Amino acid sequence: MTPETLSELAFNSTKLPTPPVELQPSADRLLVNLGTRVAFNGGLDRVWTTASLDYKGVQLAATTVATPVALKVDAGTADADPQSCTYDLVKGKDGYTADSEGAGCNVTYLRSSGSGTYPFKASITWKVTHGPTRPTRMVRRGSQGCRTGSRRSSRA
Repeated sequence: MTPETLSELAFNSTKLPTPPVELQPSADRLLVNLGTRVAFNGGLDRVWTTASLDYKGVQLAATTVATPVALKVDAGTADADPQSCTYDLVKGKDGYTADSEGAGCNVTYLRSSGSGTYPFKASITWKVTHGPTRPTRMVRRGSQGCRTGSRRSSRA
């Protein structure tokens, strides 16, 4: 077992939460040509996962840390203004949040969906670092990033 393998295990085991969004008015009360606020309810925290091995005195550990950086919303139709937009997430006292109230990318549906609904989707982009962790510093938030990337968690 290598630190790189543990790092991959931690990365693949990381569970990302779904975006805490709500449409206002709610999806069952939307009206054509009426602005729909995409409310970001609550803050998101960093997510971390550690994989470790202690075998015959040999200790190895690797940690993945995911930090939320952006909220993307997709109206699910070309008949919306805007069709999609992205909010930057900023760290606040209650975690990472987006100011969706004053944003210029709240959705206005321009045409009825008929008897169905549009497939509205919200997703979070996460900056992910993962790599070996020193065994003497095996606190859940400790990490030495050796690789970065991004992942998305979605809510449809």
